[in-house]
Amino acid sequence: MLYRAPAPDFGRTTTPRIAEVPPETARPLWSVMIPTYNCANYLAPALESILAQDPGREQMHIEVVDDSSFLDDPAAIVNQLGQGRVLFHKNHHNLGMFHNFNACLNRSRGHLIHILNGDDYVGPDFYRKMADTFQQSPECEAVFSRSFIVNSQGQITGTSNFCHSLAVAANDPREFLMGNPLRTPGVAVRRSFYERHGGFDTRFSHIGDWDMWVRAVVHGGARMLDEPLA
Repeated sequence: MLYRAPAPDFGRTTTPRIAEVPPETARPLWSVMIPTYNCANYLAPALESILAQDPGREQMHIEVVDDSSFLDDPAAIVNQLGQGRVLFHKNHHNLGMFHNFNACLNRSRGHLIHILNGDDYVGPDFYRKMADTFQQSPECEAVFSRSFIVNSQGQITGTSNFCHSLAVAANDPREFLMGNPLRTPGVAVRRSFYERHGGFDTRFSHIGDWDMWVRAVVHGGARMLDEPLA
């Protein structure tokens, strides 16, 4: 039985509604949403890591959502590597990180959503292993993995921590109370969770991801894989 932690009430009013996908829309398993902002130098490895395990259009929607970059041209990277497989959208003006994350959620249509920042990448078999875990744990709204910590030269300098309380399906957020052990590229969430509980809280400048993962654990339950996959 899942541990049911009491849900904190922060009186939040800034978690926007994420609309349901229209019923006539084709629904792939995955929406891989790639928010970018002035990081085109790192975008190629991110796209290459996704395309290397691409199961096809019917199973995966891939889209770069650029937050009005002005120092580089992510569209050129998408056109070069995506060859029509990767969609590209540019916001009319800069929204800020968590507003752009919410734009990604609203543009998604897959049953599972993976937000992969444009300067991150995934390891081989990320999508298969995450999908298998969701299938094995239908009660979970989120699946986490450990992540490699990589510097700007591409060197691995460490790995993120494992949450022992999430080794099996759980609603136990205690390991999150003093810090965020997760890295965004190692997180996948059911779109239905965002539809029910809203998007990222835009009051936050830096910890909106931490807040979201706590909400996913408390309100939906999650599992974590003791393996760095991103």
